[in-house]
Amino acid sequence: CGPGKTSSKGSAGWTSCRNCSAGYRSNPDVGYCTMCQFGQFSGPGAATCEMCPPGTATNHLATVSCAECKKGRYADGYGRARCKKCPVGMFSNKKAATSCSPCPYKTYTVGAGSTACVACTGNDLDPEYPCRTTVKCP
Repeated sequence: CGPGKTSSKGSAGWTSCRNCSAGYRSNPDVGYCTMCQFGQFSGPGAATCEMCPPGTATNHLATVSCAECKKGRYADGYGRARCKKCPVGMFSNKKAATSCSPCPYKTYTVGAGSTACVACTGNDLDPEYPCRTTVKCP
């Protein structure tokens, strides 16, 4: 059988070829279709699995597509199984982000995975001042 196909034996003992299902690829080394791995996907009849593009990910086997990263998360390269949360002091306010942006001057994030930054207020000598431990706000 050719690329993207696998063989199956019929009741009369003859072999026929059929397309690999979506989420699988042909594997001539073993003679049957194998699942796409984490961070990969395929359509029906695929000879190979494709890597999820930046800004997307999949943490499932045998998948047909990759999911866009949600706001506050990012995937910075090909073949990612999971979208990472933006670190403290950074944010992403769009889906399918490939990176996070630093908070502007005099702002901070409450925690990882933020979609926006919050304005600094108060006195930086106050222990409850939110910018004291994340970003100094002069």
